[in-house]
Amino acid sequence: MLSLPHSTDAENSVVVFWDKANFAGNAVQVRRAFMGQTCYNDNVGKPSSITWKNLPTTGRFEGKSKIAFYSERSCKGIVKAWFTTGKDFPTNLALDGLNDNVKSFMLWQINEEPRVYQD
Repeated sequence: MLSLPHSTDAENSVVVFWDKANFAGNAVQVRRAFMGQTCYNDNVGKPSSITWKNLPTTGRFEGKSKIAFYSERSCKGIVKAWFTTGKDFPTNLALDGLNDNVKSFMLWQINEEPRVYQD
């Protein structure tokens, strides 16, 4: 069984949604202690690129966690996910079919299924 330790850095986590490609333009910041398997339905505007900082990194995906972005609320629809250890991704959501169309997101640590939904 994989233990997913609590990280104090996770309490200072931030995901930044940029309205232009390559982390430009106006930004919507979401700050909280992100929990794995929780689907977040925050209004993040119409992002074209996304950055994050201090997200949990341990999980069951090659020993790492991922952050996933969805085209519909409640973590449904088109989904794309990146390892939380990655930097400077995604730079252009148009390449991923999600430009201006992120409605929810989730930290994958155990699997790809949400257990909790948060508005």
